Amino acid sequence: KTYIAIANSVARELKEHFGLEERVHVIHHGVDSKVFHPVNDATRHEREELRRRFGVNEDETVVAFVGAFERKGLAVAIDAMGLLDAELRKKIRLMAVGSGAIEGFKARARAVGVEDRLLFPGHTRNVAPFYRAADAFLLPTLYEPFGLVILEAMATGLPPVVSRLAGGAELIADGESGLLLENPADSREVAEKLAQLLKNPQMRAQIAEKARAIAEKRSWDRVADEYAAVLEPLLLLRNSP
Repeated sequence: KTYIAIANSVARELKEHFGLEERVHVIHHGVDSKVFHPVNDATRHEREELRRRFGVNEDETVVAFVGAFERKGLAVAIDAMGLLDAELRKKIRLMAVGSGAIEGFKARARAVGVEDRLLFPGHTRNVAPFYRAADAFLLPTLYEPFGLVILEAMATGLPPVVSRLAGGAELIADGESGLLLENPADSREVAEKLAQLLKNPQMRAQIAEKARAIAEKRSWDRVADEYAAVLEPLLLLRNSP
């Protein structure tokens, strides 16, 4: 048998838990960079309208969090917001797109003094406009086999702050195409990485550019070719006399 793992971390799990080491191929997921793309002339109005709808000022920085709130670390993200210095906190909004116990997270935000800094657009299948309404991306997940949201954000041109425990983080060069969290459960580390990114617009722009370039190389056509390279020899072997 031949196995395909969607990240090196998954390949290690196959070895550790199932003893599978040989014939394991790592093929990372891809992204449609035509759907997930940076703001352009055609989508600028969409970005402005979304930010206006949620009361975001022009000088505010929006950090996008996308996915299941409990599993992907929204609680840590909220706690990290509360640890930012007062001046930076006034200029940042955390936009949580997804589903979860919203009232509980609002209470948590209220307890750390950032309730007015959170935005809850709700769950949606059409998440691309919300990436484009943001300026950075945060995913402090404790476990993620890959995390398509990482590549979606990168393709949109958002500088990512991502847990090293996510499989998709393997595509990020720390400090170059994103900032990686060594301990995503540590709200202080999350706050430090966010502050580092948000206080340096030039750094943010450079990371965003490199993140987009990486995502563009992971088209689904390329992923299909990589799967074909693994599967076609197996078909030939199966059909041989």
